[in-house]
Amino acid sequence: MKVFDIIRQHKDQILKQWLAAVKKQVDGAKGQTTPALRNDVPDLLEEIITILDEDTPQESLHESVDHGRLRAAIKGYTLSHVIREYRLLLQVIFETVDQVGAIKPSERNKIIFTVTSAIEHASQAFFEIRQDEEIKAKQEAEALVEELREEAQLRDDFIGTVTHDLRNPLANTLTFLDLLKNKLSSEPVYLKHLHAIQIRINQAETLIRNLLDVNLIKSGGRLPIHPQCCDLMVEIRSSVEEYAEQYGGEIQIKCEQSSLEGNYDCKALRRALDNLIQNAIKYGDQQSVITVWCRRLDDYIELSVHNYGNPIPIHQQAKIFSRYYQVEDGSHKKGWGIGLSLVKGIVEAHGGKVDLVSSTQEGTTFSAKIPNTVKLANGS
Repeated sequence: MKVFDIIRQHKDQILKQWLAAVKKQVDGAKGQTTPALRNDVPDLLEEIITILDEDTPQESLHESVDHGRLRAAIKGYTLSHVIREYRLLLQVIFETVDQVGAIKPSERNKIIFTVTSAIEHASQAFFEIRQDEEIKAKQEAEALVEELREEAQLRDDFIGTVTHDLRNPLANTLTFLDLLKNKLSSEPVYLKHLHAIQIRINQAETLIRNLLDVNLIKSGGRLPIHPQCCDLMVEIRSSVEEYAEQYGGEIQIKCEQSSLEGNYDCKALRRALDNLIQNAIKYGDQQSVITVWCRRLDDYIELSVHNYGNPIPIHQQAKIFSRYYQVEDGSHKKGWGIGLSLVKGIVEAHGGKVDLVSSTQEGTTFSAKIPNTVKLANGS
């Protein structure tokens, strides 16, 4: 029996065995329907039969372009999967033919040539479609990045405009508040309410200032600081006293020296410390003590705030000082996400650096190391 007759008579069997092998050995084929997998393979077998039957010149007219295009549309399919399919087809054809009769080398070569031509056509079609998809995906990603960049710039511009416009009304309000306090100095009840209003206005003014400074940091600028001889311990005690009253819990100071005099912008460092304490109050265990540590070493002073509570995951620690970033701790506590970015900006403006250590056992500690002199850091 001639080889083309063997293939013709066993065509359905060849297809069945090939489909079973593909579903078993090609990962991308798993879960695909039989018609989708068969695709144009029956036509390819007919092409092989025709070439062998008519003893035509060794030229394949079958182009498996559709096969390659279909495979490119299947998620998880790779070029290796496509080639593997055709290799399995060759294997099944030769096993079937060898079981029935002998095959001449010329006939074997014609079958190999036809199938390898199909591999070339299908692979080229597969590659072109996937390449187009990659180019399109890249273009879409670049367009999305540009859109997000524009949105971020619009947001920054909006925040900058609003914060600038709010500063004057708040300043005027504080002026009128001072007048009212002088006018009602003999009325303790009114003074208490006026003091509460002043605290809220000061908080709003601080937020506005923080937003402006964070925008400056984002644009590549360094926060302007004004170092002068001052005692940082004065600001540390003042900050702890203020927040201990609001917190309701215990905030301790543990410092090795009673004085931390040096050439610093103590008001700016007070802002940094305030943000670290606020952060500890907001995210720490409300039943645990918050500790403010400070010490002077040979070249720098170190200022740290420690609290217990949910640790900050390792994968988030590298991002936590970024602008508008907030830790995902499941607490749903809202904020602007600018406090730690501002802390970093203030410390770096002094020529220092910030650090973070966080674990379940040891708790969370934010540290700032600040050189004993900040003249160079300030550019003077």
